[in-house]
Amino acid sequence: MRRAIRQMTRAAIFGGSILASGTVAAASAEVQTVVNKTMISGQYFGLCTIQLAEQAPGLDCPSKWVSASCSGDYNPSNVGWRKFEMAQMAQMLEKELRVRVDDARKHNGQCYASSVRLISQ
Repeated sequence: MRRAIRQMTRAAIFGGSILASGTVAAASAEVQTVVNKTMISGQYFGLCTIQLAEQAPGLDCPSKWVSASCSGDYNPSNVGWRKFEMAQMAQMLEKELRVRVDDARKHNGQCYASSVRLISQ
């Protein structure tokens, strides 16, 4: 009897953890795409923003624009500018980027690009 109760307790804990993990919304996702446009803003969008050809799947982002946070709000300012410069380089060379987009952190509604990687192939 004790063994059956122990097994049911474990099953209930395991099942509850699965249900709880299923309710958590995705905060970030990766997308591999080309850069359509880049923009520097004097006061909005974390000072610099990148328009990707595709949106990251499954996120609450209003558009294909993402902020590199050159303002330093979500990463050091110099890191934001390096991400922005990498996007400009990818655009000029017609190369793809792999961008991790975070919808939990936003600049004026635009999602944050937490990492940017140049795809050299």
